[in-house]
Amino acid sequence: MSELDEPPGMAEHQFVVVWLLGDCFLPRELHFQTKGPDADVVVFPFEGLDSAVDGLVADALRRCGILGTYRTGRKRQLAAIVFRLSAVGWEAAASATQPNAEQLMTTLAFRQEGLGRVLGSLVLDPSSGQIMTRLAPDSHSQITWLPFQPEEQEVVFQWSRIHSTPQGPTLARFFSEACQEVNPTASVVRLWALLEALGEQLPGSKLDHVRRVLTYARQSDMDIDGLPLTQRAWDIRNGFMHHGRLAATDLATRVRSELKNRLLLVLFQVDWQPLPRNAPRVRPEEPT
Repeated sequence: MSELDEPPGMAEHQFVVVWLLGDCFLPRELHFQTKGPDADVVVFPFEGLDSAVDGLVADALRRCGILGTYRTGRKRQLAAIVFRLSAVGWEAAASATQPNAEQLMTTLAFRQEGLGRVLGSLVLDPSSGQIMTRLAPDSHSQITWLPFQPEEQEVVFQWSRIHSTPQGPTLARFFSEACQEVNPTASVVRLWALLEALGEQLPGSKLDHVRRVLTYARQSDMDIDGLPLTQRAWDIRNGFMHHGRLAATDLATRVRSELKNRLLLVLFQVDWQPLPRNAPRVRPEEPT
């Protein structure tokens, strides 16, 4: 990291703060605004960097040893979140954008049903061309707090919903981890644990908890090879947790797919938090 002196009493001026994500696919650029700080935000794959910051960012990436790694192999592995805002100095600009950047990374993680890596941040002073770079330490969470429909309005909506409760970001990360799990049996176990956590305060057995969560969110307990989805998932979970047994790949894959599709809707129906013990059996209808 390059240290730059910030004289006391410095007046606000424009900065460009770039947060870099690795292993993150973006089909196209996103453009929207945030509050606190009030900033214009652009999210795009590295190949789409605009000419105003392309040279500065590329130079910093080369110095950090990142550019060569992420410009080879699969395209669009590197994405950038760019904030343009006024601040009194370099550190102030970076600190002001970090909470929003991390929240947006969580939202993109959920939207992509995947994981990414925070590579670090850059603070650019367009007037001088100077750059302050900061790479993420090895201990930094590798979950980027992420295939995804990139409509700006939908991203902003999900961003606000995910971060409306203390549990939301954690639930989003757990969901992304479950979806990225390669082994379908292990993925079912992770998805089941998430559903179980949403209903842990409800009365009854663990199986009852999950069934009631689905009922509350008006999600069907469809039949899979003669048994309800929840029973199939419960059997797969118990076989793995108690006996280390892997389910047949085809069966586990189908169960995983159905659980994932329901969880996508359930998380928003339960407002990104566990249901209280006195939650009604069926979610009340929204007022019209």
